[in-house]
Amino acid sequence: MNKTFPSIPPFWPELRLYAEIDSSNAELKRLEDRGEAAHGMVVSATHQYAGRGQMGSKWEGEPGLNLYLSILLFPKIPIELQFYWNKRLACLVHQAISEFAPELKIKWPNDLILNNKKIGGMLLENTLSGHELHRSIVGIGININQENFEGLAKASSLKNELHSEFSPLEIRDVLLQTLSHGLGQELALAKLDEQYLAQVWKIGELTTFAENNRFFNARVQSVNEMGQLVLETESGEKTYNLKEISWESW
Repeated sequence: MNKTFPSIPPFWPELRLYAEIDSSNAELKRLEDRGEAAHGMVVSATHQYAGRGQMGSKWEGEPGLNLYLSILLFPKIPIELQFYWNKRLACLVHQAISEFAPELKIKWPNDLILNNKKIGGMLLENTLSGHELHRSIVGIGININQENFEGLAKASSLKNELHSEFSPLEIRDVLLQTLSHGLGQELALAKLDEQYLAQVWKIGELTTFAENNRFFNARVQSVNEMGQLVLETESGEKTYNLKEISWESW
């Protein structure tokens, strides 16, 4: 495997702004289908009513209080670097939001955790072509000023956790600048692994998980190149794909 994560073509985002939208990822796909979207285009909305998370989970926030955006990128990187693409993006999103919340952590694979509460996340929709990851729609959602999360005990926002209001537009601009600059830089895979693991939530901690309604304790050891969570259990090292286990220690 190539030992370096390559740079991708720089972009200066073209912004399409919406007051309300079903999903920024879905709208970006529609624009691309009509030939209106190129590398670096960003769709951003103050409210989306059919947003999605990992594995088809749904999310709808209160209008005007949070940040929802999607970016169309053509990384054209080797297919074996697919999860490193996730790591690269997660680290850059973490870097940007950490300017406002220094204690932020990454919950595998790419949720954002602050004070043991989920305040955001990322959804990647990748297209493979031959032996490369050709196209990626990067959807990012950050809970910023929303205060009410009725029925979502594990969700929160920057405002709730830091007791201060923030500007969604300022956070958007910092995020896009960080991504544009960071993705233009080559980075050794070993360094990327180091950056990602340094920010992984619960790394090295004894944590309770559930697998097929069975609870067990394990330590988060690492995340491998296939994107699997590596746990140190009583019976030895085991690896898990997304949704094969659930986190019970919050």
